[in-house]
Amino acid sequence: MPEPRVGPPLPGVVSVDLDGLVSAYSPLKDEVVFLNETASDVWRLADGEHTPDELAALLATGYGTDAATLRGDVERLLDGLAAAGLLPGARPAPPPVALRVLDVPVGLLVEDAALHGLLGGLWADCAEPSDAEAPDDRAPDDEARRPVVVRVTGHGPWQVSSPAHRVEAASLPAAVGEACAAVNLSAVAATPLLAFHAAVLRHGATTVAVPGASGVGKSTLTAALLLEGWELVSDEALALPWRAGPPAAYPRPLALSDWSRATLAAPDGVEAVGEHFLRAADLGSRPAASVGPVSDVVLLRRSDDPPELVSVGRTEALQALLPRGFTSVQDPAAALGVLGDVLTGARTWALVLGDPRRAARLLTERLVPAAG
Repeated sequence: MPEPRVGPPLPGVVSVDLDGLVSAYSPLKDEVVFLNETASDVWRLADGEHTPDELAALLATGYGTDAATLRGDVERLLDGLAAAGLLPGARPAPPPVALRVLDVPVGLLVEDAALHGLLGGLWADCAEPSDAEAPDDRAPDDEARRPVVVRVTGHGPWQVSSPAHRVEAASLPAAVGEACAAVNLSAVAATPLLAFHAAVLRHGATTVAVPGASGVGKSTLTAALLLEGWELVSDEALALPWRAGPPAAYPRPLALSDWSRATLAAPDGVEAVGEHFLRAADLGSRPAASVGPVSDVVLLRRSDDPPELVSVGRTEALQALLPRGFTSVQDPAAALGVLGDVLTGARTWALVLGDPRRAARLLTERLVPAAG
């Protein structure tokens, strides 16, 4: 950043301890470097009536550069000043919500305390493990460990911004939905895993993958299976290593429509626009503590007929999964090989999905070995 020439800092202010300000945002600390003089200029100009874009334009005029160059630095510095309660009328921001999503560290920074509580609760099953629990086979400078940042600023309306998603939300339910979408989209874009759009659930030694386009009933069946005692691996992604290995857990909150909740007699959860978010615990279940290899792939067929489970060929399952790859474009040949290995060791089925509760009971009866 160029040397500031906007003017003197606030009277009596010699410098701002940026390291101290940013320390509350430890996932960002290595990425943020500001000069104390620059901090003083931003602090002096941040009167609560200028947007970050306007502040960047003012600083750009004084520095002899363009506003786009300064916009990100100004926004991050304002985050730090607001978190420390140093902006006019500012209150310290809630602490960041540190998540690990599809093996991507995500820092969720939410300014509004009420929204922070809702989102922190919804994403608790994806909370980043402590250093003692974190895997030790990654180098500290591993690119996969660099955090993706999702910011939600304002107290209504709310601005949601991330590398993959930027939108304004006018209502609290809209802010919940957009923030959840930002976390998911950003992690999918950055994941080092091979990910396909599918639900994954576990019951003992049985691990089922259920691919399907949005609207086919995948989330409703997932919730029904959780009510039947299955454990949640993911409602979003069959996420596999590019080499041999079991799926990775991604227990993000489920989004259920009003029809699905009524059909399943599920609790309300947290309201978004046109849907409600629930955790596995809300449905009497839990995230899977460990995940074995995929034992079954179930393709969905929407129908009003009674549920029926029939065997299908592996080619049909391959054709259902391959077009739904989030990251397979990185190496299509390798993705095809990984899917081939998964399907070689799995049974493949088609499920006529009528009543989701009856369908969930049928899957449990047919796919889960009887105890004893």
